Amino acid sequence: MNINYPRSFETKSVKLLLFYGILILWGLLQLYPVIWMYLSALKSPADYFSRPFGLPGRWAFENFKLAWEGEARSGSIILKNYMINSLIVCIPSLCILTLVSSIAAYSLAKFEFFGRDFLQSFFIALLAIPVHSVIISVYRLMMSLHLLNTYLALILVNVTFCIPFSVILLVSYFRSFPSEIIEAALIVGCTHLKVFSHIVVPISRGAISSVAIVNFIIIWNEFLFAFVLNPRTKTLTVGVLGYKGAYTTNWTLMLAGLSIATIPSILFYFIFQKNIIKGMTIGAIKG
Repeated sequence: MNINYPRSFETKSVKLLLFYGILILWGLLQLYPVIWMYLSALKSPADYFSRPFGLPGRWAFENFKLAWEGEARSGSIILKNYMINSLIVCIPSLCILTLVSSIAAYSLAKFEFFGRDFLQSFFIALLAIPVHSVIISVYRLMMSLHLLNTYLALILVNVTFCIPFSVILLVSYFRSFPSEIIEAALIVGCTHLKVFSHIVVPISRGAISSVAIVNFIIIWNEFLFAFVLNPRTKTLTVGVLGYKGAYTTNWTLMLAGLSIATIPSILFYFIFQKNIIKGMTIGAIKG
């Protein structure tokens, strides 16, 4: 028995197939550089140059071990030491940034005070300042404070440059937070600090965690300030550059190091991807 579907149904099916086809193509284009990087990291130097876009002739898994633990020679690059440096910088930066930005955003969203609109406009204006334009000023400031080649310098810089984005994003969410809940808690005797720490933060953990996840990826992959301010205590992104010499570059070990450097970000994304999607819709619903 033949079933004649309406023309509108066929049109919707074609549009749907076209839409999903474009999404699949876009996904493959985004994934290809990552796949190429991991495949190239598993090649020998000869394979890397003879077949740059093909599969490895011999799967050189030892590249990851050499990149992680280093070779048995002086001056060897040991990425696990650089990863420890990255963690020492990233974890405190993320904790301070999340605490400061959430308090600042809540204050801007829920309190009336002189200069509030100017302060919010100031945070928005800070997003337009490229970090490259202030790198010399930041370097001179850290030098005058005797903070060069210290973890504290990178922590302060990461917190400072990520605060505007975090505050603006969280302000949108806190404005949609139901004011009735806050007022009810204040009526029964709670202070503003208790309302924020015991009511607002637990309810808003999805929004706050989504901001923290985005900032983790930014701070973990930060290169410019880590390269300029901390040439001795290198982070992971800077340490990978050690495979590039004046005349030669060990591309396979460099790609293995880059692959190792991306693993935390990828794992972080897959574990908390629901919160990242929530973060894209912060403030989209009205309280």
